Amino acid sequence: MNFVVKFIFCRERRSIRRVTAWALLMAISTGGVVSCVSSRGFEGENIKDRTVRQTEVVGDWKGEGGARLVLNAKGHRFIGEGLDMEAQEGKGVSISDAGLVSGKGEWGFGLYESGYQVTLYFDHGGALTLDIQEGESGIQLSGWMKDMDQFILHREKSS
Repeated sequence: MNFVVKFIFCRERRSIRRVTAWALLMAISTGGVVSCVSSRGFEGENIKDRTVRQTEVVGDWKGEGGARLVLNAKGHRFIGEGLDMEAQEGKGVSISDAGLVSGKGEWGFGLYESGYQVTLYFDHGGALTLDIQEGESGIQLSGWMKDMDQFILHREKSS
């Protein structure tokens, strides 16, 4: 009987070790996935914990490759050029051969479950949603590219 008890105890201990090793392996591999995903350019976090005023997003924004977005306070109008982002298709969305989105229309602002957002409603159809994030240099606007990476727009610095 002593042998049976020792065998079961050792067997359970091996199972515990296997489970612990498996859990550790999963934690490391999951951490690697999280680490890999966050290194793809996720620069900021969506703002949820403080109030963002609409006036904070009005103005000129600049992104990679000469992308530009102007959000005007008057009439809530916008003009966007060369935005490397996924847009809901519509007649108002102009997409270049390189896949860059341009157009003009009205913009909306609001707080949603995921945080504050600006939505661009293109004249004659189409839309694009941008998250308002807190980045290293202040507020930034972020949209999703076709390859599921982020496209970041920073406040254009006045000269």
